[in-house]
Amino acid sequence: MTAEIEQVYDRNIAADALRNSDKYERLTAIVFYLLTEQTTVHDLRLRGDSGVKHQIDVVIGPEHRRLLIECKDYDKTVGLPQVRNFFAVVEDVSPDEAFMVTTCGYSAQAITYAEAKGIRLALLRSPEEEDSAGLVKRVQIIVNATTRVGDPLISWQVTEDDWAEVADVQGHLGSTGVDEITMTLPDGSMTGFRDLWEPIEGQIPLG
Repeated sequence: MTAEIEQVYDRNIAADALRNSDKYERLTAIVFYLLTEQTTVHDLRLRGDSGVKHQIDVVIGPEHRRLLIECKDYDKTVGLPQVRNFFAVVEDVSPDEAFMVTTCGYSAQAITYAEAKGIRLALLRSPEEEDSAGLVKRVQIIVNATTRVGDPLISWQVTEDDWAEVADVQGHLGSTGVDEITMTLPDGSMTGFRDLWEPIEGQIPLG
């Protein structure tokens, strides 16, 4: 577990005297709960078809539908043996879906085996520079409202580091009317910029 991920856990969840692997499992459980909005349980024992009980790091979903997650808090890539051992549990418990989550990635053989067995592989770690490759990282938006007559135009400028990502599509400078802008709210719903603009427009001081 990286120091950054441990700080996320200690500051936002609890400064418990736990092993790093337990903290990583709990953090994974919370992340998947936020993604799925389903009941999520950390460290559960499930009985498989063999009659043997298996320790499962994270279980998501109700009794009739289960998503199992195996966490590997490693400082190296996960290899074939770890994925193969997890598949034995998956085969015995028969969940609807199975994930393996780790910090440093997977070996080529592990990826091939997981794909063949229907195990989905994921990373949960601190963001790295290469993660933002191909993405526009920052757009500066300036709203100039010098009069209350008519609707404002939104002028925008993409930072120089990201010019190459958008130059072929729309350039790096522009202006847009309020009716042309939609915004995604934290709950995932969409709204027009006008809906946000009109309540505050009359409160903006002239000049």
